[in-house]
Amino acid sequence: MYIDDLLVQLKPLLPAGSFIVGGAVRDKILGATPKDMDFLVSGDPFGFGGSLAQKLNGFFVPLDSDRRIARIVLRGGYDIDLLPIPPGGVMESLAERDFTMNAIAQDIESGALTDP
Repeated sequence: MYIDDLLVQLKPLLPAGSFIVGGAVRDKILGATPKDMDFLVSGDPFGFGGSLAQKLNGFFVPLDSDRRIARIVLRGGYDIDLLPIPPGGVMESLAERDFTMNAIAQDIESGALTDP
């Protein structure tokens, strides 16, 4: 499964205003296929993550109940992490990323990049 195929599947299933962030965006730009993808989503990932996992034939795993971070494990070794958009927005989340090269986001609706 390639990231573009997965994004086509996910686009109608994720809340409006969602972003793919981090290394998956970097890998996509470089033409590589990431094994894990992080998405910033509006709303509570725990609220819709279970049904999303079912629709993707995967497994829902709550990673951090305090910060509301969830994972969907897909067949073939792919993981999707769902993180809520923080109060400071996408830029706040990007500022917290571990590496500068991972501090990039792509709007799943428009494809626009946010790269501080």
